[in-house]
Amino acid sequence: MPETVWIVDDDRAIRFVLGEALREAGFGVRAFEDADALIAALGAEQPALVFTDVRMPGLGGLKVLERLSMQAPSLPVIVMSAFTDVATTAAAYRHGAFDYLPKPFDLDQA
Repeated sequence: MPETVWIVDDDRAIRFVLGEALREAGFGVRAFEDADALIAALGAEQPALVFTDVRMPGLGGLKVLERLSMQAPSLPVIVMSAFTDVATTAAAYRHGAFDYLPKPFDLDQA
């Protein structure tokens, strides 16, 4: 059974394109359009990796990162954002992000 990667992003195109690239690379993928659904699913299973957008309606990516660092501290989280600034990038790493990808990003880089 392949390792599963979860993607949470309010942009359906990002979920689709990143999900397809990960599937082609041999990963299982689960995509969520909001952070609350991802947090709820975490109670039943745990992925190998999470990609989260920073700015989403409701719970944003930095809050997701905070929650995941408390619930699953060893879970690597990659933060993505089209709004890249030093403060957001620093906050992501401060809260335990494994990596930070500015959008748009190269799928090979992801």
